[in-house]
Amino acid sequence: MGPSNAPWHVSIDLAEEDGMTILSFAHALNAADEPSSFGPGWVYYLARLVADRDGAAMPRWDDYYPAMAKHYTD
Repeated sequence: MGPSNAPWHVSIDLAEEDGMTILSFAHALNAADEPSSFGPGWVYYLARLVADRDGAAMPRWDDYYPAMAKHYTD
């Protein structure tokens, strides 16, 4: 089952700690949503953010999904 058509409830918080920025991210899923459909995508997007910041090669989607789906299902 993929993502539902219900609104997404996402929160993002940035805080400074010891001269570093801490990113806290939460996505409250709806009852019909499957974590295995969302978790790998968010990790992938955050990995892209880090790669861009570091000037590194962009990660490959195939390394995240379906490889990480079971982690989010469990």
